[in-house]
Formats: sequence, C-alpha cells, structure tokens
Amino acid sequence: MHSKRIAVYTILAGIGMSLLFVGHKVVLTNRIQLNQADWRGTILVQPDEIKCQGDYFQFTGADANKHHLQVSGYLKSAAEKKRLEKINRPIQLAVNGQLQTIDQPGNLNQFNYRTYCYSKGITNLLGKTTIIGWQEYKATNPLTWVLNWLHILRNNMRKYCEQLPKLMKTYALSLLIGFKDEEFSEDMEGVTTLGLLHLFSLSGLHVFYFCWLLRRLFLRMYITKETTSLLLLLLLPAFLVIGGGSGSLFRSIMMAELGMLGTKLGRQRVQLNVWSVTLLVNLMFDPYVILSMGGQLSYLLSFLLIFIGNYSSFKRAWVLNIASLPIILFHTYQWHLLTSFANFLIIPIFSNFVMPLVILSAATYWFIPQLTKVLNLGLSLFHYLVTALSHVPGQIVFGKLSLEFTVILLVVSLGWIAFPRLKKYFTFTLITCYLGGFIWIHFPLHGEVTFVDVGQALW
Repeated sequence: MHSKRIAVYTILAGIGMSLLFVGHKVVLTNRIQLNQADWRGTILVQPDEIKCQGDYFQFTGADANKHHLQVSGYLKSAAEKKRLEKINRPIQLAVNGQLQTIDQPGNLNQFNYRTYCYSKGITNLLGKTTIIGWQEYKATNPLTWVLNWLHILRNNMRKYCEQLPKLMKTYALSLLIGFKDEEFSEDMEGVTTLGLLHLFSLSGLHVFYFCWLLRRLFLRMYITKETTSLLLLLLLPAFLVIGGGSGSLFRSIMMAELGMLGTKLGRQRVQLNVWSVTLLVNLMFDPYVILSMGGQLSYLLSFLLIFIGNYSSFKRAWVLNIASLPIILFHTYQWHLLTSFANFLIIPIFSNFVMPLVILSAATYWFIPQLTKVLNLGLSLFHYLVTALSHVPGQIVFGKLSLEFTVILLVVSLGWIAFPRLKKYFTFTLITCYLGGFIWIHFPLHGEVTFVDVGQALW
C-alpha cells in the first residue's frame, strides 16, 4: 500500500513538473522580442549587476514589460564611466540601442550562450547601447524594498572587497558574494585545470560557515538556540541574494532551511526527503538548473553524500570523483590525472585554512589593513601549491562524449558505488567503457571535414 502511494505521488509530481516546464517555456518564448535597430526604453538595474571594463559596460536589467535584457555598450566619456561606477542604488536607465535575439551556437559543441541566457531569464540582447537618462528607482512594496536593500548590500560588499590586495580580492569576491571579476579566470587557471572550481561556487561549505559564524555570534549575545534557529530561517534566504543566487547555493540553503524547519516542528528529518523536495522546488523556480554542470554536480554529489556519509574522507573523495567524472567530461571534454588527489589534498586545506583566512581578512581590513597583507602571504602559498600541482603533466583531452554514452558511464559509475559485491565487474565495465570511448573519439572509423564559423563576415 505504501509503495502504491509513493508511485501515485511520483506520477502526479512528474505530470505537474512537466506541465510547469511547458508553461515556463511558453512564457519565455512569448517574451522574446524581434530585432529592432533602434530600440528605446527604460531598464531597471540593480547596482551589483553593473560591470565596467575600460570604456565598455555591461549589465542585466528588466524593461517596462518585465523582459530581462543583457545590455552592453561603450561609454562616451570618463565622467559617464565615473557616474556609472558610483551607482549604489537600484536605478532606471533610459537607453537606446540595437535589440537582438540570441543566436544559436554556430559550431558543433560550441558554448550555447542562448541556453545560458534563457537559464537566467534573459530573452534578448541590447547592444551598442547609449545611456540617455538616469532616475533612481523606489520600491512600491516591502518585499521589493528588502530585495533592493540586499542588492545594495551586495554591491557595497563588492566595492569593499575590491580594496583588498589583488589575490585576496579575487578570493573574497568569489567566496563571500559569488562575484567573479575579470581577473578570476586568469588567477584561477590552476584551479580550473585541477577540477577544483567547485570550491569557488557558493554552496554547502559556505552555507555551513555562514551558519556557524551566526550561531557563534548569537551565542555571544546570549540568544537561545531556538531563537537562533528562527533567525537563521529568516537570514539564509538573504544570503541567497547576497551570494548571487546560483543553483548550488539554492540547494544548500533550501536543504538547511528544510532541516531546521523539520527540527523546529518536531518532525523527523529524512535527508533523502529533504533532498527531493529541494530539487522539486529548485526546478519550479529554475527549470534550467539541472541542465548546467554546476546544477548536475551539486545534486548528484549531495545525493551520494546521503548514502556514503560513513565512508572515510579518502574513500568519500574517491567515490565522488568517480561519479562526477562522466559529467565533467561531458561539459569540459578533459580531465587531469591529479584531480582526485588534488580534491583529497586541497579540500581540507581549503575548508580549514583558506575560508577562515579570507573571512578574517575581509572582516579586519577596514581597521587592521596590515593584518590582511600578512594573511595574503599565506593565501599566496596556497595558491602557489595549486598552481604547481596544475603544471604537473597529466591533462587528458578526452573529447566530446555523446549524451547517451555519458548516461551509460554515469549508470555504471553509480552501480560501482551501490553494489560493492559486484565492484570488480563494474570496475572492468567502467574501464572498458572509458578506453573504448577514448579510442572511438580519437581514432574514428571514418574521417570528416569540419568548417568552423569564426564569426567574421566575408566581404
């Protein structure tokens, strides 16, 4: 009887989510506007969305019809740039530019910028934009006021972190508010090579630190545990906005919220139920989350951690790397032989040394800047270690996996984890699949001629 009830609930949830996805796609499609060579209108922009690099500016905003646009253009003067950079409140900008639909990628396996924009709710691009006028935006309801205030706080935190020493600034921006500046990709090349980029995406580790710091602070203020839990239930959603609102951060906060809410209501907390409800709620707000590498890894690895919580740290790291490898190869086409070792070695250092160091540095810089300079030296040592490991030979360019082959690899990997008694059979199958896939990609039976669209018109 219990199994039948679960099956019915599962079918109903599947039908409901399918209808929701269809509705989301219809709404998104209806918001796509046709190309316009001379588009004029007002864009509502949050201060933390504005980015300036030289005389080039870019931001995401909503027009009068709530259509989200990616806006870019060139500034006319240094005074205009200074004024744009000084914006610290939600503002309505009167602009004109060229409205464009978002093109599909022109080459096979090229990054799909259209899908990325749609996942952010962005339906059109506004290029060659000129700013005509400025007007401060005032909230019309309490919820909008709170959201605006959180964006203002995030923008102030960004400007504060930008005063830190160069390397500390990059770490603080990404780890504290989920903001990756122009220097991030350059400074984090070693992190990317070793597959450690997940450490710099706000997720469970950062939510744990946030909760731990607040609990310690409230304890010093003689606030009871019950009141502390209630305050955390209210403050964690605020951290979602301040942290940039990524899918992995949403998952971590939602699971923490449901766990604390269940404890407060006296209900037994079942981790798998919490994980399932979190996934459903996340898909309701962002159906694209499960299509991104970050979303796939976040939910897959958190699902596995529920079942392997009693494993040793080394065995846990090894299992998580085996399970995540098919997804990483599907999205990045490459893998480093030291990735598993680096995760096992670096993650404890990161959680016990780097995170506290960055938080302490950011918290004390405004009155003890000398301490930040000393702490920056320690951070430089960690960064040098990661960079040195990334230079060790071992980068394997595997190639593009098909979706079907990726699913097979993922199923076999999960079987390797779920059935320890059959591990040797799954190990043999997994090695065979990887070797066979590598040979098939690099030594195909038939040749091919490839034309590459480089985005240049022929005249």
